[in-house]
Amino acid sequence: MLDVKCGLPASLYAQIRSDQEIELDAQAELLMRAYIPGIEACAELPNLADISISHQEVYEDLGLERSGTHMILRDTWKGKVSPDLYHLLYSATRV
Repeated sequence: MLDVKCGLPASLYAQIRSDQEIELDAQAELLMRAYIPGIEACAELPNLADISISHQEVYEDLGLERSGTHMILRDTWKGKVSPDLYHLLYSATRV
């Protein structure tokens, strides 16, 4: 199970989870830093996450659902982090 906590620009904190075993390898970390300047990994969050993203591995009914600051991304990642995650995090920090 993927469970990543990170600090974002504008003093925001995010938690990213997946129901799958997804490795956040060096290439994924590099891409995340390129798309989201100022992102930093956190061992723990100081408070509740400002942005919470859950990934569910699905092969049909792909999509994005939002409820407040929690988003559910239904997509086929096949064990790798999707570029959709970088764009979603970047967009969330810009709003």
